[in-house]
Amino acid sequence: MTVWAIAGPLLAVVALVGVGAAEAGNPFAGQGVFARHCQGCHGPQGRGVLASTPDFSWRGMQTNGLMAADPELAQRIMRGKNACPSYQGILSEAEVMDVITHLRTLR
Repeated sequence: MTVWAIAGPLLAVVALVGVGAAEAGNPFAGQGVFARHCQGCHGPQGRGVLASTPDFSWRGMQTNGLMAADPELAQRIMRGKNACPSYQGILSEAEVMDVITHLRTLR
């Protein structure tokens, strides 16, 4: 048995764990970012303060876009949409991932 036969699968697992950890957001940090930048329009529970603001709670899951993949949601946040401003240059990629993770915890 070669070294690669043993080490190869282990390296693949380490690489996958590293990728997952780098992409995972922190919902607690995301709650703070959301409170500072998003809560004014989207409300503390994500249900929307303005009539045209999407409901980010679980009850609005089918229409709010949160079923999209993380990279797609990150692009939406960075670009902005309708009355929501672009956060390009305002939020870091890590902060955007934290907000996305927080949004997915809203009930």
